[in-house]
Amino acid sequence: MPKYKHILFDLDGTITDSFDAITKSVAYALDFFGIKVDDRITLSPFIGPPLREAFRDMFGFDEEKALEAVAKYREHYQVHFLREHLIYDDVDKLLCDLHRDGFKLYLATTKPIVLAEQIIRHFDLEKYFTFLGGASMDKKRDTKNSVLDYVFEECDIDKTSAIMIGDRFHDMEGAEHMGIDAMGVSYGFGSVDELLPYNPVFIAGSAKEIYDFLTK
Repeated sequence: MPKYKHILFDLDGTITDSFDAITKSVAYALDFFGIKVDDRITLSPFIGPPLREAFRDMFGFDEEKALEAVAKYREHYQVHFLREHLIYDDVDKLLCDLHRDGFKLYLATTKPIVLAEQIIRHFDLEKYFTFLGGASMDKKRDTKNSVLDYVFEECDIDKTSAIMIGDRFHDMEGAEHMGIDAMGVSYGFGSVDELLPYNPVFIAGSAKEIYDFLTK
């Protein structure tokens, strides 16, 4: 019998490839401040953490400037994001198969929930999820820890049979915060080196490897 019943998924870098959607929007925001980006690959660290933290950490923005940058980011993102997202290979099949097998699936993303819901619906994935959890627009819930607190409270999830799946260290930290196991994925935007210090129970290189691990 599988160990886990409740499976929590990150969105960017785990379900969807959002590189173009996010880095183009970050570049647009930075251009507003006179900062030119020659290679958008350098903006990959923006994929995963809360945006205001990324603007502060990577470019030294103070809180007020970081919030202004987030607003400019969203000005571009909200227009272009759906056509600039891709779903990773076989992830739709993974979610379908896990749902069919009786697993309970939850989204836990620091992307604003109004946008996360649109992406999930765009790819016709909502039917597989028990609950969609994301950041609130008022900034009161915009970290992985706070999103996970919210999902667990709303759904009364048994922590002993739950696992968080994600590509960045924030996902691993969130799992640690909740006292649940974590699985890393190596096909997203993080690195294996940033995941290993958190002792994930497994690092998957594909959707099939996620399924095989969860159902073994």
